[in-house]
Amino acid sequence: PMPRKRADGRLVFFYCRPVTPRRGFELGVLALTEVARQMPETHFVLAGWDASNYNLHFPYLNAGSVPLKNLAELYAECDLALVLSFTNLSLLPLELMACGCPVGTNRGPNVEWLLNDRNAVVADASPEALSAAIVDLLRDDRRRRQLAEAGIRVTVVEKEGTPCTPRLIQAVVDAAASAGLSCIRLPSGAGHDAQSFAAAGVPTGMIFTPCRRGLSHSPEEWIEPAQAAQGC
Repeated sequence: PMPRKRADGRLVFFYCRPVTPRRGFELGVLALTEVARQMPETHFVLAGWDASNYNLHFPYLNAGSVPLKNLAELYAECDLALVLSFTNLSLLPLELMACGCPVGTNRGPNVEWLLNDRNAVVADASPEALSAAIVDLLRDDRRRRQLAEAGIRVTVVEKEGTPCTPRLIQAVVDAAASAGLSCIRLPSGAGHDAQSFAAAGVPTGMIFTPCRRGLSHSPEEWIEPAQAAQGC
């Protein structure tokens, strides 16, 4: 994690994605509105989408889409991050935890495969439950330090790879060779849905196709259509 520069007040990060229903934008706003009522000295930063068109009842910094090079510094400055997800897996908590930022989120099987009471704040998906969990953590310096340390252990110190199925790896290599395509075997430092399948005993393999300038999971991500077709 990076050293913190800010010393005044508490700073809460909210992954703001009003265009993505699974991210629970409205629920998060209701929860943070209550946090601001109970702790008016708290600062908020919203990132992930432009929130300037929304009339929110608490002061906030509208960070929008933050450049990749600035994310680690932003995460490290925050005392807590609220990241909601109601369907598939969310990997953003891993980034935040690796930067020493404790994560708060909603309960659900798609969340609790990764986050639990030992490494995060997990609450029922209601404004009351989420706001209460956030307020409790913001007022508990010791617990925040514990969760920050646990997050670093999970993402950096104790992180172990999940192996793919050797015969599927070889099948991909053979298919690439027969199509006249080059390929390399490489580990991935990110989390993927595939790791959950592999951990459950489902034969699993992954194919990566190159993105322009190596940018992935970013607004600037781009893959050439021909390369996408080859990857399929």
